[in-house]
Amino acid sequence: MAMATMWRCTVARPLAQAWRRLATYRSSNEEVETSFVQMLGETGVVRDPCELRKYNRDWTGRYVGTSRLALRPKTTEEVQRVLRFCHENRIAVVPQGGNTGLVGGGVPIDDEVVLSLERMNRILEVDEDEGVAIAEAGCVLEMLEKAVKGKGFTVPVDLGAKDSCQLGGLVSTHAAGTRFIRFGPLRGSVLGLEVVLADGTVVSTMQKMRKNNVGIDLQQLFIGSEGTLGVITKVAMKLATRAASTNALFLEAQSFDAVASILKQARIHLAEILSAVEYLDQNSMDAATSQLPGVTNPLLRPEDTENDHSTTDRRKSFFVLLETSGSNADHDFAKLEAFLDALYEKGVVSRGILARDSAQAAKFWNLREGIAKALGKLGFVLKYDVSLPLNSMNNLVEHTRDELGAHEDVTVFGFGHLGDGNVHLNILVKGDGGKIENLRKEVEDGIYRFVVSSGGSISAEHGIGQLKLPALPQTRDVNFLRMAAQIKKLLDPHLILNPKKVLLLEYLDYDAKAP
Repeated sequence: MAMATMWRCTVARPLAQAWRRLATYRSSNEEVETSFVQMLGETGVVRDPCELRKYNRDWTGRYVGTSRLALRPKTTEEVQRVLRFCHENRIAVVPQGGNTGLVGGGVPIDDEVVLSLERMNRILEVDEDEGVAIAEAGCVLEMLEKAVKGKGFTVPVDLGAKDSCQLGGLVSTHAAGTRFIRFGPLRGSVLGLEVVLADGTVVSTMQKMRKNNVGIDLQQLFIGSEGTLGVITKVAMKLATRAASTNALFLEAQSFDAVASILKQARIHLAEILSAVEYLDQNSMDAATSQLPGVTNPLLRPEDTENDHSTTDRRKSFFVLLETSGSNADHDFAKLEAFLDALYEKGVVSRGILARDSAQAAKFWNLREGIAKALGKLGFVLKYDVSLPLNSMNNLVEHTRDELGAHEDVTVFGFGHLGDGNVHLNILVKGDGGKIENLRKEVEDGIYRFVVSSGGSISAEHGIGQLKLPALPQTRDVNFLRMAAQIKKLLDPHLILNPKKVLLLEYLDYDAKAP
């Protein structure tokens, strides 16, 4: 605890001081508002306090800003004009996509102007010969998926918020989701970007070639930078061929060791057709089935009773949702049979079901993707998105349960993307704001220390934002932090883009040789 206290003193205070020393901002006023209306028209400027709520509040409800203006450009040229004006007048700007993040990266901290890309939502081209889609940053992921589906393609990223998350936000946070195990990180599918810098300069790497080895790959700077280095306005993305044969399995195991064995056997027996491997614990199952209409445990039989479901042995259960995607149904089914035979031979599966059709497969996915919504109905949830080696994933969940064992009205949930080590550690807290904040302070440092000591990452797919900024020194060395701050100062000299997030600017003045 003493170490954690010292760490807060040496990082949090210089963080605030650095921003005050290096940047001063001008608040919006009537003259500023009039200028924005001239650039974007009345429909492009939101000033009504009721309408502004959705731009000021993040998805979790934890972070709430006080912005008095949300700007809604329709073209890259309008984004240019807005940023040039803000750069010249020292007006802080928060770029915002679908606002589905969990770390407070897309909402204001104070009264920064929100720059929403929601009206820049066109799909500009789907090149069927090259298998490439080009779209504006505000294009919703589900909309793009529907557009390419009929042409025999699929987008190589999928996640529960697909009906509202936007391409620009996905790229700027380097989101992952359920298809990571099949297609790898999103940056590998991004072929080109159009980005507007803080001073209005447009930088474009837009092209359709996967092999393009011309100098420094500058677009990688903007992938995962969360809008702190520039505003993404267009994306060129490599598409994947839509599978002709898709199968979904839902399995139950009695220990996390058995869950790990399922993944290992899937990699051996399913290999090239394996497209997703998700897991959830019993607490997560209970939350989804109790809070989501029409969602049930697909493995429960008519003879199962609530008493059976609540016994000690059942509380230890884990569940695995596994998906395959291939080109030949007979070939895929033969591999699935071999996989299931191996599981039952090793005794790692207690029950399992293969979806009989796409409708039943969709029910499996509704259960898994509905967990976050279900928890939100139960109370306030502290959310931690981390990645860990396979053998440490559930250890973090159990460690957190042990740490919080003395607290009443606190429940810990573990679920996530098993195939890439991504744990969604959720802590349900029933109580007032003071209790929630005290609990967060008690548990947060310990979670991050556990992750770092286990060789994991404190951010698997949602970025740094506000939430994880103080933890950066635990995970990155001084030279890395200093270089990141220098890049920020170079591309955004007045520090107007998404201030007080992602980057620790005190490292601009940090002596790398100091102890």
